[in-house]
Amino acid sequence: FTATTNNAVASFTGGTFGGVSYIFSWEPKGKMAAPRLPLYITNGEMENEDGYFTGRYNSYDPNDEFARTRANFRGVVIQKQNLVSGQSIVKGVSGRYGITPNVSGDTAPSATITPKEKSLNRFEASYVVQIVVDSAWQVEIPDNVDWVTVDVATGTGDGQVTITVAPNDTGDVRTAKLKIANLVHWVWQDDDD
Repeated sequence: FTATTNNAVASFTGGTFGGVSYIFSWEPKGKMAAPRLPLYITNGEMENEDGYFTGRYNSYDPNDEFARTRANFRGVVIQKQNLVSGQSIVKGVSGRYGITPNVSGDTAPSATITPKEKSLNRFEASYVVQIVVDSAWQVEIPDNVDWVTVDVATGTGDGQVTITVAPNDTGDVRTAKLKIANLVHWVWQDDDD
């Protein structure tokens, strides 16, 4: 593997995620990094000394209220055979997991939100967050945050969300960590003007 962005393709065979593949970057020190996306998040790491790798793949189903299914994967690099292979396990069901060089030149999909954070005074306010993505997405507000609302909770493709923040009469600064298209968006609200 040449140490470049989007240099690897991971593939599941059999098991719960059989037929799923994704592009990621396998970095020189063993980190396996892929962009955070609304429909999946994955990460992994290889121990360069022994050739073993481990990681997780979290899938979010837009047809089931973005319910999460997690796969743990592990395997080994066998350099003499040019083989990177292992297994995945989802709720006790195993399948194969393999990694090959990305020879197609395709790039991993991406998702962006703008802005990633917003700082407000204590008064009620509304603002727009732009979403750029090519899949279904959702907005997640923690259950304990009742002072932030949104005009839409789900969507598909590029879009926008209007966030409304209630007045802050608590006397304390308050903070909320939202997820929009599986990306973190912070809201800070002061307790003064």
